[in-house]
Amino acid sequence: MEVRRALPPPVEVRRALPVVEVRKALPAVPRALLVNSAPSAVPNIGWQSIKMPDGSVIPVHYEGELPSSAALPPRGRFIGEEYSTGNTSWIWMTPVGASFPSWVDP
Repeated sequence: MEVRRALPPPVEVRRALPVVEVRKALPAVPRALLVNSAPSAVPNIGWQSIKMPDGSVIPVHYEGELPSSAALPPRGRFIGEEYSTGNTSWIWMTPVGASFPSWVDP
């Protein structure tokens, strides 16, 4: 003969989580500084070589000045195509580690 006992009603257990303010929990990270390349003393006409920050030297062809980086064409016409926006150059190239070209600000 089997005796069945009635189970007590389930009890809801709630744990209070500590209140954490997100701003205080995240580490303070310094903001990046805006760096513009120095104006070149060499005339920006035709093909020239530019030394990249990693030390590599690449040939580029200056195409002209644009009002902002938003005015860059969606795609470059050839690797090494260069536009400038103020004191910043934009070069159509395949960055190290990438498998497709994009506009790079050296």
